[in-house]
This record gives sequence, C-alpha cells and structure tokens, in this order.
Amino acid sequence: MNDLISATLRENADGDVHVERLLSAVHDVARRRRRATRSVLAVTVAMTLIGGTAGVRWLSASRGPAVVPGPAATAPRPPLAVNQPLAADSALELGVDPTLFHLDLTDGPDAWTSLAWASQPGYEELTGTTMTSHDVRIAAARDEAGLPWRDGPRFDLSVAGQPAQAIAADGLYAVRWQPVAGIWAQAEIESDDVRLAIDLAQRVRLDRVYRCAVPFRLPGLTSPRLTKCSTNFVLDGHLGIADWSATGSAWFTLDAGGPEYQVSVGRAELVTPNDSAGGRAIQFVQLPGGPASMQIRYGYEGRTAYFWVFGGTDKQSLVALASAFTPVAGTDPDGWPSTPFE
Repeated sequence: MNDLISATLRENADGDVHVERLLSAVHDVARRRRRATRSVLAVTVAMTLIGGTAGVRWLSASRGPAVVPGPAATAPRPPLAVNQPLAADSALELGVDPTLFHLDLTDGPDAWTSLAWASQPGYEELTGTTMTSHDVRIAAARDEAGLPWRDGPRFDLSVAGQPAQAIAADGLYAVRWQPVAGIWAQAEIESDDVRLAIDLAQRVRLDRVYRCAVPFRLPGLTSPRLTKCSTNFVLDGHLGIADWSATGSAWFTLDAGGPEYQVSVGRAELVTPNDSAGGRAIQFVQLPGGPASMQIRYGYEGRTAYFWVFGGTDKQSLVALASAFTPVAGTDPDGWPSTPFE
C-alpha cells in the first residue's frame, strides 16, 4: 500500500511532495479509525451545521446497511429540471435556488448503496456511500470559505487540467479545486487511498440540473421560506431483489429572524407514541443540548416523518407542523413537489 500511495502522489503531484509525512499521517488516521470503529454504536440522527446554516443531516443507519445481493442497480437521480441554466456556464447558478441541484458524477467504478443531493444559498453537496462502505461527499460553493474545512498534510496536483490541492485529513482524503471559474469544489472519500479521491474529483460534472423532490406537503403555513432542500436515495435488499427507495427533507423558516425547522421523511423506524398532533399518534422527544431542542417522530405507511426546530423552544409550533404534514402518494420522485409549499 505504501508503494501504491507513493507512486500515485509522485505521478499526480505538481510540486514538492512530502511522501513520508503523508504516509505517516495516513497510517495514524487508519489506526484512529480502527479504534473508533470498535467503539461506535448505531447512529440514527446526526446533527450538523452545514455551510453556516443550522440543519440536521438525517441518517437511516440504525438498522445497519441493507443486505443487497449481487451487483448494485444503476443509481437513480432526482427529477431533471428542464430549461434551467447550467452552473458550468454560469457560477452564479450554483446555490441560487434551494430547489435546484447542479452537482453530478460521471460513470465510474462505484457501486452505490446511497446517494443524496442537497442545496442551500451559495452551497450544494452530493453525498453517498459506496458498496465497499466508503462515505463520499462532493461539496461546491461560490466562496472557498464555504467548503468544509479539513485539517491535515496537503500537496498540489491537477484535476482535469486545473490546479488542485489534496488533503490527508482525519479518516479521509479530500481534493479541492475550481472546476469552473467562480466555483470551488471539494471531493472527499473516507479511505486511506488518495487515488480514490483523485478519481472522484475528476468525475465531478456541472452540466446538468436536477430539482429537489420531497414526498410531503405542509399546507396552511404563513409565509414559509425554504432555506434548504434535499432528495435522497437508499438501495434496499429484500427477498433477493435490490431496489432503490427515495426520501426527502426540507428546511425552512416561518418568521424573519425566527427559528429554523426541518421536516424529513425516511424509511420506517421504531416510533413509540407518547403524544398526539391533529389526532395522530406521535413521539415527542426533548433533546438535551445540540442545535435542535426537540423532535417529533410520526410513523405512517411504512415510513417515518421527523420534525425538528433549531433556535426555538415552542413545542406547539412543532406540533402544528406534524398536524399539517400531508404525505404525497407514490414512491416516484418525479411525482413529488419541489417544495412542501406547492
């Protein structure tokens, strides 16, 4: 492995490369990851602050990865957004509308078990997990400071003829560059093989536009403002058949300067009702610390809806959202609305 990494660095790097220091960092990271893996228990919800906006990244990992026999099916994409200008032609299009996604990947060696698109003002990301259990994230912003910060040894290289920088961060490799003028991108993968991060970066494309799709509506809200939207796909295995299921999330505010809310729909999870909302049996959870102070879970038709509030402590506003929640029929995102307020 050392010889492979060394050869890759020397082949791709543009300047002086401290191979020994990078290798040492990689091995330190690998040891930390092995120790961490042994101590980590199942995680169901990970709360993050992404791109400066409070938000929650919902993870359906409590049941472990789905067992999928044979090769993975072709990974799906969100619905195409027709007659929309491309970020490849104008950097100002990136992150201009939370309901539009401009990131994608060309075909490669990956077999995916999950893929998710998300957009918010000035920032977009494409995340996923490969069949070989590598977590991947492609982030794009109109300002380099808007990209996720990664600390670690760095070296220069090229991506599609553009100057780039690779980072040996804690548990992953990241590659940062400008695919087009005015847009900064960062491709990262949880691996100790820098070649995977380089390959990922080389396959990033900005010549398509997709639209967000969420499987629910929230009628009756006064002046809602969408701040972030996400469409997710997870590969499920059942009775020897592999198939993709789609989910979605929306972040929004109801008052200028008021709290931010998130509503997400995911796969069926354990819900233990202890309250009600509009005649529905729900589970209300008070969250200790973190960006969100409370959560509601609502199970329906083999799915679970989640409700969070950030920067607010009014339980009734969250209960009102759960009461207004209206599922959209069907499992095909092409038939889902771009926002819950349509």
